[in-house]
Amino acid sequence: MAGIDDAEARLAAILRAYMHIGLENPALYRLMFGPALSSAGTAARPAVARAAGADARAVLEDVIRCGARSGAFAVSPDDPKALALAALSPWSAAHGLTMFMIDRIPRPDLSVDELIGALLRMVVAGLRQPRTEQPRPAATHATGAERITRWSRRHLSSRSSC
Repeated sequence: MAGIDDAEARLAAILRAYMHIGLENPALYRLMFGPALSSAGTAARPAVARAAGADARAVLEDVIRCGARSGAFAVSPDDPKALALAALSPWSAAHGLTMFMIDRIPRPDLSVDELIGALLRMVVAGLRQPRTEQPRPAATHATGAERITRWSRRHLSSRSSC
């Protein structure tokens, strides 16, 4: 998207627009992705639908590639298969949430903006470079009582109903 240089912000803007277009045009969205155009397989889809899909995929792959080259995304910018998979993940997440919202599946107390915002945060976080782990402090020889106390804190205090 013109005017947005940051790959994360660009991806978020594209996905947000994708979802809003689907929500504002639910009948068209269902036609584009429903069985009327896809039941016979990709080759039987109208050329205009195939071209639109290829264009959308190319835009997402370009954003992912730019993010990978900048170091923001953990994917090889020179691996076409990795780029295709990395682009498919946010696209399918946005598509699924759009369909859920059209069908009114999410809890009614969650706003469209909350749902989209949560999805965007999770998608972008999943594409980011992994954080480097902090080195653990050197092991010390603890007494038996200290080891039991640490074990108890780790295993008994963290129990919950989740």
